[in-house]
Amino acid sequence: VGKNSFEDLQTIKRVVKNAKTAVAGGIKLDTLPEVIKAQPDLVIVGGGITGHADIKGTAAQIQKLVKQG
Repeated sequence: VGKNSFEDLQTIKRVVKNAKTAVAGGIKLDTLPEVIKAQPDLVIVGGGITGHADIKGTAAQIQKLVKQG
């Protein structure tokens, strides 16, 4: 409570050098910039895509933002 999960991710990435990190849960277009800023190795998006009427377009937007980093 009151803690930013991305701060924990940054700590893990700083300390553990030989591991990949992934972020999942609650990721949608409006939360994606903060996710990208944390620089995970893998971003898993489910409901943030399937919850939209334009699934293909939303997936394309998310992919574009992730690739831009």
